Amino acid sequence: MDKKQIAIVGAGIAGLLACKYCLSKGFNPIVFEFESDIGGVWAKTIKTTRLQIPKTMYQFSDYPWPASVTDDFPTQQEMIDYIRSYATHFNLIPHIKLQSRVKGIDYDGPSSDTWSLWNGTGEAFPPEGKWHVTVENAQTATTQVYTVDFVLLCVGRFKDVPSMPQFPEGKGPEVFRGRAMHSMEYAAMDHDKAEEFVKGKKVVVVGFGKSGLDIARECSSINGPEHPCSIVYRRDHWKLSRWFIWGIPLVDIMFSRSTMLSVHKPGEGFLLSLLATLLSPVRWGIMTLVESYAKMTLPLSKFKMVPQHSLAKDISSGLVLKMPDADNFFDAVDKGSIKLKKSPSFEFYEKGIFTTDDNTHIEADIVIFATGFNIWCRQTRAYV
Repeated sequence: MDKKQIAIVGAGIAGLLACKYCLSKGFNPIVFEFESDIGGVWAKTIKTTRLQIPKTMYQFSDYPWPASVTDDFPTQQEMIDYIRSYATHFNLIPHIKLQSRVKGIDYDGPSSDTWSLWNGTGEAFPPEGKWHVTVENAQTATTQVYTVDFVLLCVGRFKDVPSMPQFPEGKGPEVFRGRAMHSMEYAAMDHDKAEEFVKGKKVVVVGFGKSGLDIARECSSINGPEHPCSIVYRRDHWKLSRWFIWGIPLVDIMFSRSTMLSVHKPGEGFLLSLLATLLSPVRWGIMTLVESYAKMTLPLSKFKMVPQHSLAKDISSGLVLKMPDADNFFDAVDKGSIKLKKSPSFEFYEKGIFTTDDNTHIEADIVIFATGFNIWCRQTRAYV
């Protein structure tokens, strides 16, 4: 019997895992990656970016971190080296086609009106029906159609289609004399080119998540207080200085079984609902403890950065941020290398931006939007 041909879109961590799994099941996978390297978001990111959770929580279950990586929070280069090593060790590289952009996916065969399961027929490999994947090779500018038995989309959510704020007419980047870009464009730059790009410039970073924090730290370390970097953001979210509280990993506290059982879930039965209600005081106590620890170890009150909502809400939304070298960040704020400005909205003018609530004008040469990605637009545009 011929091996089933599986198309995998994306050679990030999910795509590599999918490729290895398909090989273990006797399938013939082919991975399409439009970048020039594997690794997904780790292939092109900011030089100073580090993993923000302990590496023991972010590793392949069948391929642990090498002993040479001693830091609990590896650098971007250590991350990409680890991912490449995994792909090489399990001989995945021969199955990957780099610089290959998927332009279209069509299904030719019987199906039902609903696509909630597999090919719409309830079978992964029906007797009839094939997928046709149209792929453009960026090197040769040629297009080829691959016929496969199944398609796996491993495209992630932190790439390609940026989420950008909307502005009134005449109040957006078009009136700005400087350069406005998304963090995706900045991260794609060569590290030396990125440093030269911001050197000696007044930079405004919009957004205070992981990318915004990393970019602001990088700009402040290059320019210092002579050309401060301003962070403009709408609301505060919980930030932690370390993942260990009195020697105990915070993840063991926040994500323990008792804590997870204390959360009400859709479709839960009576017993689980009762258990969640009974355990809710335990969850409240744990979250309050961690909040107190965050306020005790970081100068959140000093810089008016204490969130108005609970830590539990940020955990549910995936918005808790671990700040690497937190002392250095707040030292930069103290020295004026980084300036913080909280405002519900802003608009552009010729020389920079101004906040709409108090009309504070911030001059800038560069405005970088660290505002995330539009996952729904990405899926619709690329693959439907």
